[in-house]
Amino acid sequence: MQQLESQSILEQKPEAGISNLRGSGCCSRFSGFIGDCQMTSTKIIVSCLICSKDIKTTEKRQRLGRGKYCSRKCLHASQVKLCSIVCIVCGRKKTLTARQYGVRDGRFCSSTCFGLYNSGTRHPQWRGGLYLKGNTGYFMKYDDATRKHFRLDRLLVEGNLGRKLTMEEIVHHKNEIKSDNSIENLEIVTRAEHIRIHDPRNWKHRQETT
Repeated sequence: MQQLESQSILEQKPEAGISNLRGSGCCSRFSGFIGDCQMTSTKIIVSCLICSKDIKTTEKRQRLGRGKYCSRKCLHASQVKLCSIVCIVCGRKKTLTARQYGVRDGRFCSSTCFGLYNSGTRHPQWRGGLYLKGNTGYFMKYDDATRKHFRLDRLLVEGNLGRKLTMEEIVHHKNEIKSDNSIENLEIVTRAEHIRIHDPRNWKHRQETT
């Protein structure tokens, strides 16, 4: 009786092993039988489809459609659609991804050119280029041709004189209201005179020390 029991146990062990292998997932991509599953696969060397770098893979991965790219970067490059454009700002030719093509409207090579084209009068929030500079009280004027910002009071005085002001020439507001840029309220003074007008105590102290 003991010999019969031991033989029955030995006969059951292989069946238990087969059921465990079937549920382990090694044969899930095949027919599900042990005879169809290859537990080991031959190592091979293939070239990356994007950068042609040699990579090590197995025949099994090749059959499953894997082992074609050396990195995630090359995998992503294979999935990205590329579009060639000519920038309407700088005239440079560049290849963009489908996402970049949509964001840049298919006409600009970079975000810099996109910003340059849509600045100034083309900007959706354009209000003539006049704005108040922070808490200084001075009005600024944006020049679309030079893409620079200038003080409005200096521009008005320069237009009235017909010449550019020097760095030593300061535009002073007679009534000390910086937002009043009428020509009658503006006068040209030197830096020393401007300090004497707005800070007489400090000016007097400077004269005494010198």
